[in-house]
Amino acid sequence: DNTIAAMKEISAYAPDIRIGYEYKPKEPRMFSLINNAGKAVYLANEVNAPNFGLTLDYGHALFAHENAAESLCLMNRAGKLFNVHFNDTYGTWDDDLIAGSVNIWSNLEFFWYLKQIDYQGYVTLDMFPYREDPFEACNLAVKMIQTMEEIVNKLDSQKIREYQKKNDAVSVLELLRRVVLERK
Repeated sequence: DNTIAAMKEISAYAPDIRIGYEYKPKEPRMFSLINNAGKAVYLANEVNAPNFGLTLDYGHALFAHENAAESLCLMNRAGKLFNVHFNDTYGTWDDDLIAGSVNIWSNLEFFWYLKQIDYQGYVTLDMFPYREDPFEACNLAVKMIQTMEEIVNKLDSQKIREYQKKNDAVSVLELLRRVVLERK
């Protein structure tokens, strides 16, 4: 109740400013009240303010043991997707690694669904390059995002939808493999 009341108050205070709430399983505390996409959508629905929505952090979705693309679609379906933070992680912590550095197939699925929902918002970087040069890391992350978008744009979405209806994961993966390997 306190969280909902606080978010309502914040939203009412500045109705001209869009607020994107970002869920996270833990950190700095060992447990976060809003720790997954489902609870975040519930919170946004309870706040019920046009300027209150959600920021989906790709790494937080993996950290919450979610399928990031599914979380994306859930937030979009609820009309609450305001922003996307992109990075990568091994899924056991909020690693904030260079975008596209660990989960290539999951990244491609995520970007394919961004295209399917016709997402027009921002995809921003949320990385913490501890040992890498931050400018080089960000430059590479942007290139990785552009590469994933190029690959997704080459995919035959109609064919993928047909395979999905047949529950034919092998054919989808083969299509992805061909597009990725044939990329020049």
